[in-house]
Amino acid sequence: MNVALEAKIAQAIEKFEQESLIIIEEPCNCGMRIRHNNGGNYHQNILIRKDKVGVYVMYGDTCELTEDDDWREIQPAQVIEIIHRYADWL
Repeated sequence: MNVALEAKIAQAIEKFEQESLIIIEEPCNCGMRIRHNNGGNYHQNILIRKDKVGVYVMYGDTCELTEDDDWREIQPAQVIEIIHRYADWL
């Protein structure tokens, strides 16, 4: 893993620890012809939050016609796994 990507991962983990929320969004690579939302080009997003009770994740996308998943409780160690898995989206 390159140094720049490792720095982004460290920043994301630190931000999550400080703010209790992180949003990871799939980058847009639609080019000049952008047709987002109901035009067919959807981009995934992942929201991770923590509160006094636990840590939760919700997967969704930019489609306005479908609902995002419900919040699921996860183990705190899974936050780091998710951030590493989607590090190229940071």
